[in-house]
Amino acid sequence: MTNEIYNNDLINQNREFLEGLCNAGFGDLPVSILSQFNVWIINKFGYTPLPLDEKWEEVLNLAEEIFIGDE
Repeated sequence: MTNEIYNNDLINQNREFLEGLCNAGFGDLPVSILSQFNVWIINKFGYTPLPLDEKWEEVLNLAEEIFIGDE
């Protein structure tokens, strides 16, 4: 039962992370790319920062650097 709760929390966090990125203007990217970015962010910060988290602005800045770059 504990594993199910943990898995549901991870799924919910992933969904909230992806929705946050989409709301911030990255919704035109494939879900697979955004999910890989989520894994990279988890490895970088040790958890999934969500839109109301203090690290969220840093996440968006990193997404902009990676996905948009210098135009």
